Amino acid sequence: MQESFRQAVASAKAKTTPIRPDSAYAEMLRDPRIILVETRDPANVPPTDRAENVIFITMETFEEQAALDPSDRSLDERFSDPNLRIITT
Repeated sequence: MQESFRQAVASAKAKTTPIRPDSAYAEMLRDPRIILVETRDPANVPPTDRAENVIFITMETFEEQAALDPSDRSLDERFSDPNLRIITT
């Protein structure tokens, strides 16, 4: 499953629009519904570097969740909203 997950990531990346960190930050300030997906381990992120519109999830967790049946996945419920704008690191 790991290879197909990585292929899916590569395919999705090819369809996205790059954004600079300063532009992403400005957009997040204007629209608090924008979600930033941070792939660092949450244990390594100090509380002062956290915000409500940031979802911390490691790539390993993404891979583990991708291998599961969709009904068994336990990702942040905000991922289920198709209208949310998501920015990834």
